[in-house]
Parts: sequence; C-alpha cells; structure tokens
Amino acid sequence: KGVEQFEIPLGWWGGFGSDEIDLKKGGSFIVMHAIRALALEQKIEATSTIERIKQLRQMGIIDQKFANELIESFDVIL
Repeated sequence: KGVEQFEIPLGWWGGFGSDEIDLKKGGSFIVMHAIRALALEQKIEATSTIERIKQLRQMGIIDQKFANELIESFDVIL
C-alpha cells in the first residue's frame, strides 16, 4: 500500500503537471523497490540494495553486465 501513496517526482516526464524533477527520489525509489521485490521473491535477506543486486547476480537471476549497470546507476542517483 505504501507504494500506491508515493508520488514519483519526475515532473513533466511523469505527466504529473509539476515543474519539479527529483531524479534522486524518483529514480532511487524505482530501483530500490524493483530490486527489493526480486530479492523477496528469491528469499534474499540482505537489506542493502547493492548487496541484493550482488546476491541476485550470484544466483543467476540477473547477469553480470546488468548487475554492474544497476549498481553504477544506483550509485549515480544517490
């Protein structure tokens, strides 16, 4: 339910009519929750997004290139 109450602040890209764009908040929210969902599905207990990505890679759920891109993108967003 919390996801439904969170407005992603991507301004005109998201079509919310706002002139404000917050890529850190909007981008990190999307990456964190997508990785969290995959980790929960695989019963990964790590709480760090980066650690979850690494464990998903080790399990073969995502490939090395995509894992590296996710980590790099997440670091840039933060």
